[in-house]
Amino acid sequence: MKKIIIIVAFLFLPFVSFAQWNDCPHGKTDGSCEYPGECGRYMDTNGDKICDHSQNEPVINSTIKNQNEKTIVENNISVGGIKNDSKIVAKASDDLNDNKNNIDNQETILSSKKIKQRQNKYPLWNIVLGLSVFYALTYFLAKKNVITMINHKKIWNILLTISFLALAVTSVLLIIQFNSGKAFSLGFNILYWHVITGIIMMVITLFHMGWHWRYYKSIFKIRK
Repeated sequence: MKKIIIIVAFLFLPFVSFAQWNDCPHGKTDGSCEYPGECGRYMDTNGDKICDHSQNEPVINSTIKNQNEKTIVENNISVGGIKNDSKIVAKASDDLNDNKNNIDNQETILSSKKIKQRQNKYPLWNIVLGLSVFYALTYFLAKKNVITMINHKKIWNILLTISFLALAVTSVLLIIQFNSGKAFSLGFNILYWHVITGIIMMVITLFHMGWHWRYYKSIFKIRK
């Protein structure tokens, strides 16, 4: 029975979901979910204070640009049925340049936001590297008898417990927000720190499993 429980536990590893557009589970559409949102799924990658899950992904492409340019030119150089008037053509040219500048600015802003979005991804490998270095340090100190091996393991057992409690608390908060449909501000991003503590717990759990690898090996050992 114990073997079955452990095997099932391994199957329920946490998954990290990425922000999507226009997929609100509460049916919010057309940008109707404004900051700070109504549940723990609130995500705003383009900085418009509206949850991405309730709106379509913004797109600025060459087709829209060409249509805008064509409309401006036609509206300005055909006023009163007059073609080739130098003043009208000059005004159309100025409007066209202004429109190009506005579109270029919008593309620059959108591009910078996408770069910022990539930079703000969860620091998975930074956490893995940092914890690995710290683990190597405490293990080295234990081998050099600066600290005992028992204290080395105590340090990591305490960190494992703290990360578990943090993961559990943020999980409950996200469940409350999602089920109630109402967001509440605690001064930090609950979803972000839920994922961070989950990563920390996962890494420390791997360290803990390394201490007892013979035990886990015996579980899956095929007896003849």
